[in-house]
Amino acid sequence: MVKRAEAPKLDSAKAARVYKDFPGYERSTFIDIMKAGGQPDDFPGLDFGPVLKTLPFRKIADFHVSREKRGDRGMIPCAMCGPKEKFLEGSFVWIESRQSIALIGHCCADKENQRRAEEEYLERMERTRAEDFLLASLPLTKAALAAIDLALAVGVEAERVKATFSRKFPAAVQALKAVSKSGGMLGHTEKIEDQFDEVGPRGLGRLNTRTITIGHLFGAGVLGTGFHPVKDLRIARSRVEALLCEETPEAALELITSSYASGDELKKAARLLIAAGRDYKHSLRHLQEFRAFFSEYNITTINEWAGHPLSDHRFSFEFRRHVNGVRINGKEGNAFDTLYLDGIALSSLPEWALFPAMGTD
Repeated sequence: MVKRAEAPKLDSAKAARVYKDFPGYERSTFIDIMKAGGQPDDFPGLDFGPVLKTLPFRKIADFHVSREKRGDRGMIPCAMCGPKEKFLEGSFVWIESRQSIALIGHCCADKENQRRAEEEYLERMERTRAEDFLLASLPLTKAALAAIDLALAVGVEAERVKATFSRKFPAAVQALKAVSKSGGMLGHTEKIEDQFDEVGPRGLGRLNTRTITIGHLFGAGVLGTGFHPVKDLRIARSRVEALLCEETPEAALELITSSYASGDELKKAARLLIAAGRDYKHSLRHLQEFRAFFSEYNITTINEWAGHPLSDHRFSFEFRRHVNGVRINGKEGNAFDTLYLDGIALSSLPEWALFPAMGTD
């Protein structure tokens, strides 16, 4: 956690505010001023120097200002250059040895000090983003776990139905896979022979074709080998369960300070929840495909396509709704069979409760 510095005091000798501790909390104020159209050198209490280029510093924020927005004010004065009006891209920094805040150009400081400040700044910002992400996300982990458990029940039934459909109707599965590979359009090609041209050589008629479109095949991904929503959901559950938290900001703060105190631990915990979100959304796409494939519209369209006079397929389907789910009557060749779908398999699922990623400035 970032420790708030003691309140700054005014040093009348150099007309700059005194900050004995690193004033990281001034970052949000500085960014708000910039977003509101203010200028960096309007920030109150700045030390305009001159400051030795060799003095170490810590970055509070980076910024870039367009020259047009400066109007007649020219370039921004650099505390390490005199001060001289020198730059438009630079950093808002804290100089510990002077206990002050200042503006410096991005290439004005000692190179080694610049490198160290940049490394420390990037590490601190990554830690802050992870911390903010966890503070917002940890109170929602119970809701995320409930969504995963609901999705798991749907996924188990979906995998059972997919396996049963593939076993009972293998010819239909192969035919529909071929349709999917060729663009997903359910249709047939009809050959049309033109009449002979009266002024041309006899017997030189042309053979044309036309496509009769029945409809589009939806959710064909459910037929492939990559359909495994349960696997991803179980991984997501284990990740969220490891970070389960009570549903209050105070509980999240307590968990962060007690269990994820270091920067590496914070980032690891944040990455775990972000990965759980990816797993959940990946499974959700699979289950959406499942619902699309086994929808009444899709099954009816497949049946119309397979039963068309131009079709050489020998299968048909009938979709029937029931109180507790769906029954699909199927015929393949001379064999009849029935596929039952529990109503839960077609349930809509909640969106992921947590933030998808750590924020940026």
